[in-house]
Amino acid sequence: MSYAKLRHQISLGLWRAIWSPGRWFFNYFAHLRVIGEENIKGLEGPLIVAANHFHTLDAFVIGATIPKYSKLTPIRYGIWHKYYWHFLNFPFAWILGSFEIRRGKGLEHALKKPIQLLEEGRVVGIFPEGNRHQSGPLKKGRRGAAYMAIKTNTAVLPVYIDGNYQMSYLELLLRKRKIQVTIGKPFLVTNKKIDEKTLNKSADMVMEKIRELKPKK
Repeated sequence: MSYAKLRHQISLGLWRAIWSPGRWFFNYFAHLRVIGEENIKGLEGPLIVAANHFHTLDAFVIGATIPKYSKLTPIRYGIWHKYYWHFLNFPFAWILGSFEIRRGKGLEHALKKPIQLLEEGRVVGIFPEGNRHQSGPLKKGRRGAAYMAIKTNTAVLPVYIDGNYQMSYLELLLRKRKIQVTIGKPFLVTNKKIDEKTLNKSADMVMEKIRELKPKK
């Protein structure tokens, strides 16, 4: 068995092992509600999961919404290299299947690993806004999701997480929050050129698909 397949099996085994307690945790403490589960029925990789980003738990929330034995797991996320290689983070990041991201070296270099994963038929998770934000509406999306979608001709699954905005861990443990995850329909990025103008337009489209899932209040 190759290193890549071995690591995938390790990550898959861990995801399935922690799925039930993870789902229970969010169901109990965050009153988790999932809308749009029918949109992922029968789906498998390659796929890009793109979501808004308010909280450090976002990746785990999304993981808890995907059925335990879905072919979409494990979802592989990129972590900025500064945090990926931290001695407290690396063991867990590696086991969960995450990969490092190095900024400032161009999209082709920074996204080499996730593109490789997509070409292998895996599922890659990304937060197009980049860093988490604590104020205001959704930010303008960066070009990473659009670049990967065009480069590999892979569909994007939009996801919106609501109820975790400026959420403290104390609020979560006191069950004062209600988190809702809305899963949209997968779509293809129709623009096929890889230039700045096209990527910016495609990045805006990805964010708009995510924004459309925001609950109307």
